[in-house]
Amino acid sequence: MISSTRGIVIHHLKYSDTSLIATIYSELFGRKSFLIKGVYKPKSRFRANLFQPLNLLQIEVDISTRRSLQRIRELSATPVINTIHTDLHKQAIAFFIAEVLFKTVKEEEANPGLFEFLFHTVQYLDAQDTEFANFHLVFLTHLSKYLGFFPRNNFSENKPIFDSLSGCFISPSDININSHNEQISKKMHSLLKLNFENAGLLAINRLERMELMEVLIDYFSIHLHGKLKIQSLQVLKELFD
Repeated sequence: MISSTRGIVIHHLKYSDTSLIATIYSELFGRKSFLIKGVYKPKSRFRANLFQPLNLLQIEVDISTRRSLQRIRELSATPVINTIHTDLHKQAIAFFIAEVLFKTVKEEEANPGLFEFLFHTVQYLDAQDTEFANFHLVFLTHLSKYLGFFPRNNFSENKPIFDSLSGCFISPSDININSHNEQISKKMHSLLKLNFENAGLLAINRLERMELMEVLIDYFSIHLHGKLKIQSLQVLKELFD
């Protein structure tokens, strides 16, 4: 079946001396893997840099349920990304987001809400000039909504402890191995109220940012039923140190 759809690159892997396999989250088909032949040849129709993490594409695809690797007939970088791949901080965030998506979003069917959220995420990051040190934290909290386990923000004086297993705030008397201290729990409460537009309002230092990230990775690991290992996280920690 030949169709035209928007797509977001979340991963690519060199397949041979001249080809690569690109994993793209598409508007019409969800996550799909495509074999792009000859991409490293001098006269290739498709340049390898089109498949950088979070590139936005308009693609004409040939989808068949009989193939594990699908085919791209035509593509263009639309809309064009201007700053993500030239700004070191944004590039690190892009690698992080793409790796998280590659390891968490598995569905091979359309999810319009998730696609629009991801498309907006990329466009907002590309347009942002300052105040994006907390961008990846806000991204994770909002992604959890679409994965079905957004935390319940029931923080109160009586329930000041965030518990990763239950996904809500609990009283000190209910603390267990999945609970976090009151200081970082209060920051988690503040984080859960934010979006990309006001992410800079979260007043945290470097150590608190790292600790919040560890809380979120732990939370994702519990609710995805497997340890979430993000290799690009270390680069983010170093850049925002």
